[in-house]
Amino acid sequence: MGVASARRSIVLGANGQDGSILVEQLLERGDTVMGIGRQSGPRFALPQERFQYRCVDLCDPEALAAALGEFRPSQAYHLAAIHGADGFPYEAVWGDALAVNVGALHTVLEYARVHDPRLRIAYASSSKVFGTPLHGAIDEATPRRSECLYSITKNSAEQLIDHYAREHAIFGAVAYLFNHESERRGAQYFIPTISAILARALEDPDYRQSVRTLDFYCDWGSAHDYMQWFRELLELDAPNKVIFATGDVRYGRDFVTQLFARHGRVAADHVIENACTTDSEAFTVSVSKRQSLIAQDPCEDVFAVCDRILSTLSAPRLEAAGREN
Repeated sequence: MGVASARRSIVLGANGQDGSILVEQLLERGDTVMGIGRQSGPRFALPQERFQYRCVDLCDPEALAAALGEFRPSQAYHLAAIHGADGFPYEAVWGDALAVNVGALHTVLEYARVHDPRLRIAYASSSKVFGTPLHGAIDEATPRRSECLYSITKNSAEQLIDHYAREHAIFGAVAYLFNHESERRGAQYFIPTISAILARALEDPDYRQSVRTLDFYCDWGSAHDYMQWFRELLELDAPNKVIFATGDVRYGRDFVTQLFARHGRVAADHVIENACTTDSEAFTVSVSKRQSLIAQDPCEDVFAVCDRILSTLSAPRLEAAGREN
């Protein structure tokens, strides 16, 4: 791939949690980076040297193709997605989800086929392609299941990558991202919600807030760790499909109890479950392939991620989180 300074990396979804973190890591490595987002400008402060931002509606393939043609990347990272927290109504945004999650990838693959077959592409898929809810033992050989509209788009994108690899020898890597969090995750998601409740409980011993349920299993990791691995996917000799997870599956209720206890609080005094059930099914997830390809263990566990979020929760943000949840 040449020296680091020769890398030209384009990041689709540069204003999201993952994309913004990846952009920062790429700039730190020495890449020249174009960030693609639908907002008028970047959401996070970034050095202007070697970075440019382009406002592109990914529902417009011609606009994305023009950005690719102008920037001429050597690496492309597809992190843009129409997605939401548990219960998100994909039916209402199906057209946009198809265009962003699949159509924008097709535009990048076509650019590679026509203009630069050496372009390396990394696509962020999801644990949801293995089923919802997850169960049993999961690894890269686990059959894909299209059980929701979101997983339909992700499975379709993977099939597109397979086609372009088979027919046109385009380098396309896929990462199946299990839950991963950071201080940039939206307040409507579980980890920011629980962190905000804990932050308020630390200020007010009588504070209480309800959540839908804690009866579920999850493998939570750090977005900062996962973006380092995602970046490394394109440094491998051959394209791979790899699960990004910690391998440490936690039960939601136990996790919340432990998190609050670490800060001297009793979770049951502050977190109210609207549906208190005990019939969820555990699962396991293998991380052996990722470990064999990317010899970098996670730097943060989910407790460290929550501590990172807690350190950023100012009073105005706490008030906003309370209104949203």
